[in-house]
Amino acid sequence: MKRKWLLIPALLLVVAGMVMISCPSDPDPIERSDPVEATWIVEDGRVTIPLTLNSAFTDNTKYELILDVTAVDDPLLGCHFQGQLFYVSGEHEFLLADSQDAFPNVIAKEPRKYRWTFTAGTFGADAQTEATAGGYELWDKTAITVTAPAKLEFRIRTRTPDWKDFGKDGEKYNFLPNVASGSNAQEQTEEVDYGKTGIKAGIETGATGTDGVTFRVKPVISYTADEAITGKGGSDNAANGKGNIQEEEFEKLKEVETAHPGSILRFECQVKVGAKGSENLEPGWGFGGVGNNMKKVRKQNPVLALLIPNDTVPTGNLMPITIDLLIEDILLASATDPFWTLVNLNSTDASQIVVNSMKIYTAP
Repeated sequence: MKRKWLLIPALLLVVAGMVMISCPSDPDPIERSDPVEATWIVEDGRVTIPLTLNSAFTDNTKYELILDVTAVDDPLLGCHFQGQLFYVSGEHEFLLADSQDAFPNVIAKEPRKYRWTFTAGTFGADAQTEATAGGYELWDKTAITVTAPAKLEFRIRTRTPDWKDFGKDGEKYNFLPNVASGSNAQEQTEEVDYGKTGIKAGIETGATGTDGVTFRVKPVISYTADEAITGKGGSDNAANGKGNIQEEEFEKLKEVETAHPGSILRFECQVKVGAKGSENLEPGWGFGGVGNNMKKVRKQNPVLALLIPNDTVPTGNLMPITIDLLIEDILLASATDPFWTLVNLNSTDASQIVVNSMKIYTAP
């Protein structure tokens, strides 16, 4: 069904005797139209989800949050979820770990699970500056004890397709028609002015966890090395290792995930990583992606990104990079008729990026 924006003017009327006086109003809110069955409502890019942790929150422990999304309203398509974990005590708000982008980091039309990993008490170089600007404090584990059952808050800050803030420096995106297939395939999207305040959008969640949210200590899994996967097929097969995972190779992924949920596909790569600010495959940047059943949305490609770890120290040469992707996520991002997926790299130059191997590692 085609959606239309409904603009509802807000006008404050003050009546004194027979005189009607109009006062300045806030910007017109942009209401959700033809909405999904929302579990959570994002307003101006933000939503707070309450959490309960049935154990003490401990320093340097890794915590995992999974948001099982089945559908979103149009304004969120092509945007990016960022997450923050807070403990609130009285008037004090404590950020418990550094802010993190979701993985995958592009919001797609199709169902998928968005995942965050937080390391308790670990903060980046800019965390204190951001905390001061945001009016909250960084968690001091020596002064503040977070005991069980810990009542926490998970705060989503959604960024626009251009990684800007809703209602501040966000840009306007015009209506884009559907393009069914090909390299420029795209989802039809509405016209949205992300610079306006009052944008509301719903998130519909699945049955996993509580209201689609799972929060837990990140499991430590002992994987067992299994079969290698060979990429092949068509013009996508290049000397540096990219190609299709199809036919019997793709069947291996399906069979392993059925028998051993939580298994991974490990990519052993080499990447020439550039220094921060070099605009050349910097730490934190993607150098490729996996998936082929999701169209671009507002110019963003919602594949599973192959990301250079943020803590990578560039050497000026090809560096070993190991990427683990959950096979569950790969299957969600893959075509089903017939079953296959694409491993695509940002460059065909083997002096810049090489995928040496793809290998299944099974969960217990």
